[in-house]
Amino acid sequence: MKNIYHKFILILFVIVATVNISGCDFHTVSDKIFSNEETNTEENGTTEQKDTEKESNENVHKNQDGTKFYYAQLSSAEQEEYDAIYKGLINHEEEIKLKISDKDTLQKLYKAVLNDHPDIFWCDNSYKYSEQKVLFTRYALIPQYLFTEEEIKTKQEQIETAANICLSGISKQDTDYHKILYVYKYLIHQTEYDEVAIRENKIGEDQNIDSVFLKKQSVCAGYARATQYLLNKLGVFCTYVEGTVDKSADAHTWNLVMCEGDYYHVDTTWGDPVFSEDIPDNIPESAKINYNYLCCNDEQLFATHSLEVDSEFEIPECTKMDWNYYVVNHQYYTEYDSQKIWSVIKDDITNKRETSVFKFSDRETYAQACDQILNDYTRDGMRLIQKLYNKGSITCYHTDNEDEGLIQIYWKY
Repeated sequence: MKNIYHKFILILFVIVATVNISGCDFHTVSDKIFSNEETNTEENGTTEQKDTEKESNENVHKNQDGTKFYYAQLSSAEQEEYDAIYKGLINHEEEIKLKISDKDTLQKLYKAVLNDHPDIFWCDNSYKYSEQKVLFTRYALIPQYLFTEEEIKTKQEQIETAANICLSGISKQDTDYHKILYVYKYLIHQTEYDEVAIRENKIGEDQNIDSVFLKKQSVCAGYARATQYLLNKLGVFCTYVEGTVDKSADAHTWNLVMCEGDYYHVDTTWGDPVFSEDIPDNIPESAKINYNYLCCNDEQLFATHSLEVDSEFEIPECTKMDWNYYVVNHQYYTEYDSQKIWSVIKDDITNKRETSVFKFSDRETYAQACDQILNDYTRDGMRLIQKLYNKGSITCYHTDNEDEGLIQIYWKY
């Protein structure tokens, strides 16, 4: 019998594409390059070496509170690829070979790694990937690094120094609440919101902890990653959350924390005075911080924020307000009691406090209180200052925010 030989031609297609993150969103722009050059996708190393590396990788995905938030939501196969991405980014690899067979999973895992590891500040907010087609499709991640390995080492030391200076003012023995409050206030005081970066839609270095600790100028992603970085160092569970701002539908990020055993939202960015433009410049800095987003529940946060649509990751419900700043400081009201409100104002003025603050649980209660506080009680408070302190003319300022249910009066003595 005549032997018939069939010649099989193996053709490898390599497609290179770029994925950019604008602000806090991923947007894909493809630039495809086809090649018939074969690439060996086999991993090197013995089974023993791989087991050692896997154990090492698993350890770095854990902190005092257990496994990292996004890593824990992955399948075992996805965790293995997550490990490979993490290791590749740490080692500054130009191309990270993966077993991933679709680009959506690649994007998901890349985001998971960065969301779990705010310390990886040297990656650009974009990446490229190569698509290798033989008998099946495999993807490789091509990270876009902001800095050289030498620059990374130098910056790591500088960031660590800056973080240690920050944390020198708080003890690991303090409560979760006081750690969260301390980090919130510290970052707001030390960081200037980069309005130019937002206006000109700049991406890159302003998205990471380098922008906060070294440049002291950042946007929401930088604030959120720095909050996560510091609180994790203090042993407080804190992760990175992506979503949008309702009124503008702009991409936005904040944090999920665990305070004294319950989940809460923290948005350090929106605590910055730059988002309280109605507050006069001559108001003391201590009174300018907006604490509405320090340990709030879903109901409070989602009056202005929304979670990322169609996310493959689940964010647990935040149902408690026990450790919200205004609750802790007895400035939170679930009903309107006019006599109680006036009693608070009188006590504040008698003790020469700079502000009288009223945070209401819902829009209806806020609406009941707003007119009387901002008209009658503000006027009566000024008269009380005249009487107590022999003042001829009195000045006060107030701010009110219906979305937040917040009224603040700033007294000038």
